[in-house]
Amino acid sequence: MKGSAPIQDYLRTDTILALSTPTGGALSLVRGSGPKIFDILSALTGGKQFSPRRATRVELRDPRTEKKIDEAVVTTYLGPRSFTGEDVCEIALHGSPRIAERLIQSAIALGARLALPGEFSFRAVRAGKISLPQAEAIKELVAAESDGALDLALEKWSGTQAREVAETREQLMRLAVLSELGIDFSDQDVDEVSLPRLKKDLAPLIEKINRLADSFERGKKLNQGVPLAIVGRPNVGKSSLFNALLGEDRSIVTDIAGTTRDVVRERLTLRAPGGAVLLRLADTAGIRATQDVVEGLGVERSWQAVSQSDVIVFVVNARDGITAEDRAIFKTLKSRAGATVPVIGVVNQCDQMSNAEASQILSGFLAEFGGMGLVTPIMTSATTGVGVSELAQTVAQHAWVRVARQTGEVLLTQEHHVQACRQALERLNGARDVQDVVLFATDVRHAMADLGPLMGEVVTDDILGRIFSDFCIGK
Repeated sequence: MKGSAPIQDYLRTDTILALSTPTGGALSLVRGSGPKIFDILSALTGGKQFSPRRATRVELRDPRTEKKIDEAVVTTYLGPRSFTGEDVCEIALHGSPRIAERLIQSAIALGARLALPGEFSFRAVRAGKISLPQAEAIKELVAAESDGALDLALEKWSGTQAREVAETREQLMRLAVLSELGIDFSDQDVDEVSLPRLKKDLAPLIEKINRLADSFERGKKLNQGVPLAIVGRPNVGKSSLFNALLGEDRSIVTDIAGTTRDVVRERLTLRAPGGAVLLRLADTAGIRATQDVVEGLGVERSWQAVSQSDVIVFVVNARDGITAEDRAIFKTLKSRAGATVPVIGVVNQCDQMSNAEASQILSGFLAEFGGMGLVTPIMTSATTGVGVSELAQTVAQHAWVRVARQTGEVLLTQEHHVQACRQALERLNGARDVQDVVLFATDVRHAMADLGPLMGEVVTDDILGRIFSDFCIGK
């Protein structure tokens, strides 16, 4: 994890510049913002003047040497009518990394500095152009690797999460006001402001915030990927299947048992019935009893991967059939993974035997483990590609279940949002237990404040620094 920059570093108001696009494409976009950006642009273009919000073709030269940098297209935005609220320019260059580097170094020599990660978005938040949740949505939009992650980020940008939290806080405010009225009418029998009635009305709000907090696990998996482990004895073809799913030779494959001695991880996006789903694949070390210290550590890491996975692919070798070692591995992985984790059975290397023999092993596989939670097994050959597409589809279906959500359903994706919900729940559970209406009102109002970070309010400096430090430079 990247270390977070001190928030003081983001509070400067000098001129910043950064490359805002990945290197290696046809075009590069360099963005600048701050009080000197137009002076720097003028120096780079020989004194040329620009009309705001109009693209202008220019020749860029380093004024120190008069050396040509590039032919570019420049668009300027006059503050405060810009993304950051400051004077902003965007310079579209040819895609060579050397061109962008030369331009940036020239601009730095003229008084700019390289922007911190997320500093443009930070300035936009500081200027009131966007909210903090919208800034977080920008980061998630850029990083989205699946349809679900993209949709969630777009909804967050449009304010879905903020509106839901605002509605919850309004309902809490109503209870707080009623409880405070109850203090004035404590000597009268008014049901609506009585403590039992207030606690009853509080219960569905506690349940709603609980659901929101619990959604973080799905939100995290939607953005970061559903963890999946490929497990089995040595030399059953786990690494070959891993490579076949990825479409590249990522794991080393040999006939030597125990070649994979550590967990090899890779990300993969597959198409599921509900949309593309991102997975974090783990090719694990072959599981067996061993006296080799290094291999033993690899086996232990394999079991750790099993316990952390939401989907497991359990591989046996068609040539060997179901062995005693396979039975022991399956029993252990079910206990480590938990009853709700699907285990997809694979009979691999089916190209090494007849269809009838492979089918017989497949039937035995299902008969032996089907009652223990095994998903209908699949015959595969990583060598010929048989069954790999079917395996990918089955994996995608089970992974999608782990992240599927209803349209508009809010899923939390930020750790500090979960912490805010947990803090609010602690207050509200306390309110449910008190016997004094004054304490009830106090706890409810504190819970309202605790939910502030979900709307971009009351965020501490260290959290702000951590949020923006995780951005790409140039965003």
